[in-house]
Amino acid sequence: MLFAYQDINTIATDIRDTLFPKLGLQGLTLKDLMQLSLVNTMIDGRIERFFTEQAATEADIQAILNDGYWQISTENSNAAVGIHADQTLYDGAETTVNEFRWNKDGNQAISLAEFFTYFSNSTSFSTDDIQLQVLTNEGWTGMFNYLKVVAITRQSAVLTDAALDKEDEAGIRLSAGVYPLEGKRIHDFLSSKDNHYITRYIKPDAQFSAGSSGFYFTWRPENETYLLCDNTNGQDECRISPYAQPDIDYVTLDEVITPLEDVGAEIDSVNGFKLSDNIVVELIDDGFFTVRYWSNIAADEWTIQSYGVWASTGAFGQQLIRFDIPDIIRQLSDNYQFNSQKLFLVADRDFVHIGEVLLDGEEFNFSGFDIDAKEQIFAATSRDNLPPFGNCGFGNTGNANSDLYLNAVTECGGDERLTTSALDNLLDRHWVQISPDGEISAQILRDNNQWEQYRHTELETGSRSWSLGDEGYLTLTPDTNENGNYNRWALTSRDYDQRLLAFKQYRHLETGSDAPLDAIDNVMVRYYAADQLASCAIADSGWDPDTTTPVTKQTLTDYTNAAANCKQIWFDRDPRFTETLLVGQTGERSDDKALTFANDSSRYLKLSDDFSGDFFLGRYIDSDGCGFNFEIKWRLEDDGTLYYEALDGSMNERLQITDTDGLRLAIKAFNHQTRWQTDEALAYSSNEGEIWSDIITLIDAADVPDVTPIEAPPAEETPASEGDGTSDDGTSESTPPVEEDTGPDAGTILNDGKTCAYLPETPAP
Repeated sequence: MLFAYQDINTIATDIRDTLFPKLGLQGLTLKDLMQLSLVNTMIDGRIERFFTEQAATEADIQAILNDGYWQISTENSNAAVGIHADQTLYDGAETTVNEFRWNKDGNQAISLAEFFTYFSNSTSFSTDDIQLQVLTNEGWTGMFNYLKVVAITRQSAVLTDAALDKEDEAGIRLSAGVYPLEGKRIHDFLSSKDNHYITRYIKPDAQFSAGSSGFYFTWRPENETYLLCDNTNGQDECRISPYAQPDIDYVTLDEVITPLEDVGAEIDSVNGFKLSDNIVVELIDDGFFTVRYWSNIAADEWTIQSYGVWASTGAFGQQLIRFDIPDIIRQLSDNYQFNSQKLFLVADRDFVHIGEVLLDGEEFNFSGFDIDAKEQIFAATSRDNLPPFGNCGFGNTGNANSDLYLNAVTECGGDERLTTSALDNLLDRHWVQISPDGEISAQILRDNNQWEQYRHTELETGSRSWSLGDEGYLTLTPDTNENGNYNRWALTSRDYDQRLLAFKQYRHLETGSDAPLDAIDNVMVRYYAADQLASCAIADSGWDPDTTTPVTKQTLTDYTNAAANCKQIWFDRDPRFTETLLVGQTGERSDDKALTFANDSSRYLKLSDDFSGDFFLGRYIDSDGCGFNFEIKWRLEDDGTLYYEALDGSMNERLQITDTDGLRLAIKAFNHQTRWQTDEALAYSSNEGEIWSDIITLIDAADVPDVTPIEAPPAEETPASEGDGTSDDGTSESTPPVEEDTGPDAGTILNDGKTCAYLPETPAP
């Protein structure tokens, strides 16, 4: 019965280690929890792996090391996302560790590359390579976390760290069991906290084939072993500090122990230290050496979950405090960092540090694969098996908490996250959003941890900050004067070709009451470099300045097709003109806008929300050449096309937005001039004209210059002829020839960019 209990406890602990850094419990029933795909696959896999490992037959460890065994693990942090595959061999004389890595870089395929090779007889290390310290007769001795075989038989091998000798008696004894993997699901045997992340690249029904084997290794310390992190050079990884004062580390062991009269009833008054994010350990001097273990399961409600005892002891001349972590605390603890549940505190290098004790003969286990199994795993591993890009609606709710958000991110996540380097590459880019009603907004993150908000292409004033948390969440604070409000974004999917980012968003809004508004939803953005937006020249007519007509006559149908081909619509996000974009709030003239054109900076299309029948009013203005300034009427069509025409009927034009970087708008336009229609030589119909494209920027209508056009001089009247129409010599007078129409005068509309024809000529010197 005890063995069965230990088995269940082992499975529960392993499942906890694997799942709960990725899952939260607040607000979830067991039924809710079982809806998470990660929970189902990991529980099934861990149980299958456990019973398979228990049925393993004793293996020849010498043969395994001669052939080499593989360990597969994954990395998912702000530093990198990737896969590790390490092979350990022993040829009878030297131990070799071959390390291979795949570090995710964009959307490249998974391909292992050689990273580092350790040779026990020749590889040298420095103090910079220390990973752990072990307590020996010489005090705290650095270890490099590379093992070497110092003795071996078919049943077991003795290994010690590369920094130690066999005489240090700080080695481990290793044995192994072996089991066949043929016909078993690959997912089930990648179900530990170290390697479960790789399963997202493998189809759920993928199986091992013939010839593959798994290993179940058991290792035992040769002697009682005290392990501590590397605390040299001021490193603080394993320092401890009071829960209520996390920035002030303990200096002496006496500071950690609480006198009975000072024991607090609430967590805020407890002199304890954090074992993990949700566990606080409190040592009490009450004559019974009591340890209280506080846990925070949900909603920042701390309770005493379990009790234990502590003891003051010594080893190798070091004064220590020992205590054991109860099973329930081990299972509840988020991100438990130790192999053992037997821990100690030591004052060293001016601070108190926490470490772990490995008992003589205590068993620890890990899994490995032979070369065939390793090759089959990576043959089945591909980024093509990830879910397609898109929004994931799982977990969206208007009644959210941080645990529900964690679960939604876990369920929706592919292999994308905002690493430090990935976010660095997205700084200074425009993150564009388009809402269902057409609102265009953009965020720009700057390298000083500030960010800018643009709405309807206009910068909104304010002081904003951003930060990247350890879990890869981007926190956006919309007002640094109100730090209680924030939006938290977790990247769940990315399309590199279309430059799209899909986020799961957590919105927290303080309401002034005890119940803030918390919601989970989706955000999708398209990112642009500052100079990336370009106009689309597909089917543009071209312009002939000599004839002041399009090079190619086009129809409205041609324009509709060209605009559709140029239109950048992503996941139903359709950039289009809206009344709010162009004139803001109806009846408020101060927010009316004007369009300026990148290819003609002197031209303005000034809009207003003054009505005339079915149209708004405005003006078309140009300060170049002779200038022009005439009245127009405009409207928005159902598809978001901006249509306007001159009040005198001389022209009309259509503009469609084809793309936007959130600050500027790329447009496709169709221009029709009445004179092209009335000119018999041109013979344009009312649906024919010029297709052109440009980049426009919106400015305040009030900033448009007031242009007074240079008018054409009055035509000179030809004096009427006197007499009978004959010349003095009696011959008939001929009628003066009619001048040929050469198009619009220089410097006027459609012939601008030239010196105005109406300016007086400068006399020659």
